[in-house]
Amino acid sequence: MSGVIVPPSDDSDQPKDYGQFTIGQVPAQGIEVGFDSGTNQWWYRIETPILRRVIDLLGCLVEEAVFHFTDTGFYCRVVDSSHVCMMALQTPGCGDWGGPAAGGRMGVELSKLLKCIDKTESHITIVVESDKGKLRIVNDNCESMLRGLDIQNMQSPKIPEIEPQTTFEIDSITWLKSCRRMDDIADLVDLVTNESGVYWSAGGESFKREYKLTDTYTGDEVTAQYSNQYVLGLARKQPTTKKNHTTFRVSYGANYPMRIDSIDDIVNWQYFLAPRVDGDA
Repeated sequence: MSGVIVPPSDDSDQPKDYGQFTIGQVPAQGIEVGFDSGTNQWWYRIETPILRRVIDLLGCLVEEAVFHFTDTGFYCRVVDSSHVCMMALQTPGCGDWGGPAAGGRMGVELSKLLKCIDKTESHITIVVESDKGKLRIVNDNCESMLRGLDIQNMQSPKIPEIEPQTTFEIDSITWLKSCRRMDDIADLVDLVTNESGVYWSAGGESFKREYKLTDTYTGDEVTAQYSNQYVLGLARKQPTTKKNHTTFRVSYGANYPMRIDSIDDIVNWQYFLAPRVDGDA
């Protein structure tokens, strides 16, 4: 179990603990994973901004999510109520392979998890008490107990397999500005690649707008239509200052879902948006 700290069984050899859970140096990726052999409980010490980012991104689509706790971190997959878009998200260094999770699964109400965060603290520890169906959230001298939700009716969708026809990279500042500029034209917007670059396009004969995103892309010249409200919703959750912004990769094809992959965010995520095709209501 690479990157996992297993506390020694001899109490005399125990390093400094946090409550009863071993704490060491948090690695460069911002999360440390451990296993308490005495209680058979996994714990995750994570930088506070990373957990806040997880909650913020998932909140674009849902109010509740299933957390899959593994020996390298945790991941989530969520789909919105209209089944138009979904997101897969992983903490740094954690893979999403869809199999059984070493630390189990837990349904979490995002608003309550957010209340457990102390913004003044640099790190937060999540202890998975699977046998009790609870998460114990440790923050300095404060502990919160969060009961897990019934996951029987909670969705954790499969990641779609997509072979994109066209791919380009773009920064979050340009992406947000472009989505806002298209928002007052129409909800359904075309994403177009041609010899001149990549564009948003919307409108009709009386009024039409195009917004150029980038000159550079790889793949074919293609046009696909998407709902701007879902693109804009994600764009608003991105950091967009000159000192703090992100870059992501957009992949799409005619009548194919759009896929957006984070490149340099503090968490790893993939966002999928279904296209609008002929015959949709």
